[in-house]
Amino acid sequence: MNAIGKNLREARTSNQMSQEDVSNHLNISRQSISRWENDRGYPDIEKLIKLSSLYNVTIDSLLLGVEDRKKNSISKIGNEPNSSLKTFLIFGCLGTLIGHALIMAFI
Repeated sequence: MNAIGKNLREARTSNQMSQEDVSNHLNISRQSISRWENDRGYPDIEKLIKLSSLYNVTIDSLLLGVEDRKKNSISKIGNEPNSSLKTFLIFGCLGTLIGHALIMAFI
């Protein structure tokens, strides 16, 4: 698993921003950015949301990294508990809605 600090640094540098630029956008100290990027602390959820918006990336990519997120997404496909029950319920509801719409159309 990638370290969060590495992900934060990569997102910042890929957007050609300095730690000072980011700290000004978030109204915090440059040292806070440095601590996060060196895994000596972590941003709170409010700051993560702002960082994801500023860097134009998902919060997942900041926390997990792109490669790890892809691995987690692929490994979860079909392994979700009750996935067949969810599919059955979704199609059952859709069928009911379509049936009601057809009945209403002919009334």
